[in-house]
Amino acid sequence: MSKITINQVNLNDKESRKALSVKLQAMEQEFSYPLGEQSFFIRHGFGNQKYDYFSYFEQLGIPYFFVIEKENRVIGSICFILREVEQRKVWYICDLKIIKEEQSKRILFMMYNVLKTQLASITTSYYFVNMSPVKNNGMFKIASQVLSGFNMDIQPLYIYEVKSDNELLSGKTLAHNHGKKDIVINGRSTHLYHVVDDAVAGRTVDILSKDKKEIEEDATVMFCSYSEIENLTPSSVAIFAKSNMDVIPDFSTFEI
Repeated sequence: MSKITINQVNLNDKESRKALSVKLQAMEQEFSYPLGEQSFFIRHGFGNQKYDYFSYFEQLGIPYFFVIEKENRVIGSICFILREVEQRKVWYICDLKIIKEEQSKRILFMMYNVLKTQLASITTSYYFVNMSPVKNNGMFKIASQVLSGFNMDIQPLYIYEVKSDNELLSGKTLAHNHGKKDIVINGRSTHLYHVVDDAVAGRTVDILSKDKKEIEEDATVMFCSYSEIENLTPSSVAIFAKSNMDVIPDFSTFEI
């Protein structure tokens, strides 16, 4: 049986970081995600000289990034970002990927062991977001197995999309992740922006933003809410799963 390992990436080691960034960029091309009736691909730092695979995660907090390897090939990843929300430390669990042919209970146990033995001593509060409802959600099932033994509370997160000329955006700050985390639909990177406020700015760093007048005519602006907004139809309904914490106030799609 081939040996499978899970190791934390030393993000301060430039050579190791660069090599793993390239491997992770290659792996993520195998994954697509639902968005309403469409699907999209994610590209982290792809084709960008300033940012790499890990740049997006660093703006949200302190990333503890783990890669799963088999015979020197990256077959999966999981990232635990240590964030401070309302003066409380919480883990944001994200970038959970395991290529289909390598998914196994063995890997899930290894991920659980990392969380239980290495990270729980820092805080047992965590959350994650999945862009699909619970029913028939394969990735949620995997996440639930990784987090078995932790109490988990689930609630809907309504995702909304409007065009750049929508009056709802008047006076709003519009942030983006272009170059750090690009959303690719039909083979092209989208001009995607997110509504953020001072609360979001206070728990993130190095935010890229534009004035409403500067963004592209075909741009899409996203925001979210824990409850449905009157007279607006959500583009999709995600799930916000949490343990030992309250929901994050003024949460933004920028943080997903």
